[in-house]
Amino acid sequence: MMETEPLVTCEDHLTGTGFQDLIDPRLSWLKQERAMAVDKPGVFAVPMQRFPDGSVRARLIASLPDYQGVFGTPQQEVVFDAKVCSQASFDLSKYRIEMRKARSRQLKFMYERASFGSACFFLIHWNRRELKTKVIPAITYAFPVRDNHPFWRMFETGSEKAIKRSHCETYAVEVPWTTMGAERTLRPDIYHASRAIALMNRGRSFRLWIPDHV
Repeated sequence: MMETEPLVTCEDHLTGTGFQDLIDPRLSWLKQERAMAVDKPGVFAVPMQRFPDGSVRARLIASLPDYQGVFGTPQQEVVFDAKVCSQASFDLSKYRIEMRKARSRQLKFMYERASFGSACFFLIHWNRRELKTKVIPAITYAFPVRDNHPFWRMFETGSEKAIKRSHCETYAVEVPWTTMGAERTLRPDIYHASRAIALMNRGRSFRLWIPDHV
């Protein structure tokens, strides 16, 4: 699989939907190249009201993280949630287990899969922020998720309640934005993110590079 040189330039201002719209074509291309097969899980229907005729009014919720699949040789599972943050930190209050909400189930799912060796992470895109005295550029990170990770241990004890950029600088992997094949649109490199998190989970070092062949 051939690719251009890695570029770390990324979009300054994205929405959650816009971020996924950039991710999805990259995943389709990687599947075509047989580098990884990652898809979006379905939604979960929660019954809200039953009617006399037997019909049911239900609410659809995303019960699993945004993306799930396999990559590499030998194959390894990857699970990640794509998030965009325009604030100083990414709030995790809705991910607490006691909330018993969709996001807490998503985090629990990633904990469980990571315990079996899966590469699980939050793909967080931090939008550009213009403050009074400085401009903080946009950047994308893959933030590892596993229950024995120092950050997540602090989260579970309540000493950490949000992911900050400083946490990403300490614990996460910067994700380059690259082009692939004949395409000229820069997109976050999901293969690099998945591979780097997998190596991190094994206690191995990694660096920002893109192989000529996967």
